[in-house]
Amino acid sequence: MDREKTSVHKVKVERDLKDFLRLPWKIYEGDPYWIPPLLKEMKFKLNRLKRPFFEHPSPVNYFTGEKIIFKEELL
Repeated sequence: MDREKTSVHKVKVERDLKDFLRLPWKIYEGDPYWIPPLLKEMKFKLNRLKRPFFEHPSPVNYFTGEKIIFKEELL
């Protein structure tokens, strides 16, 4: 990844969220031991309207489009 051509942005819109959720498939492509997470479950965990976790200050996910650089794990 070329540092000068990489931009980092927050996940703000639905398209960004889809890219963010699909990123593990790019990272672990070809790894026979990787078990993909359920997209529906991942999306639910990040839903600010349905999760009481988000009543308090919430984490922000950042990605470059190719690589997650910060991701808060939600329990």
